[in-house]
Amino acid sequence: MEHMHGVDFHKGCYVGQELTIRTKHRGVVRKRILPCMVYDADRPAPQTLAYQPDSVASVVGGAAAVPAETSIGRFEKRGRSAGKWLRGVGNIGLGLCRLEIMTDVVLPGEQAAATYKPDDEFVLEWGGEDDVKSSVKVKAFVPDWLRASMEEGQKR
Repeated sequence: MEHMHGVDFHKGCYVGQELTIRTKHRGVVRKRILPCMVYDADRPAPQTLAYQPDSVASVVGGAAAVPAETSIGRFEKRGRSAGKWLRGVGNIGLGLCRLEIMTDVVLPGEQAAATYKPDDEFVLEWGGEDDVKSSVKVKAFVPDWLRASMEEGQKR
């Protein structure tokens, strides 16, 4: 939110001010809401973010069919959740993503702890009626403007 200038650090008295200021000056934000693209498990991971509403054949309704708050996990691996799915339409949606797991963004002071691997794939799995499981793969994209703003913030 601060990268879109949604928070004015010079203004006083607003809800959440103390937490916001403390995070800006002392903390590291490990999660961000990022655009994500869902795709079928039998397809390779997309390289660019592109809206193609009919490209997710395995799930009727595409990204809109994925329930909100569905956990994002590593494909065929166990471990810590990589994020949460928020909402989507077609093959595009928004996810609250752990930066160090789902992206190549290097967090300040965290170089050794990064667990991102370029060939890792991530999946959304959810249960339907009669315990029928549905799943699609998902890839997060860091917009150029956000990446530039985060890098600029690390230099300060």
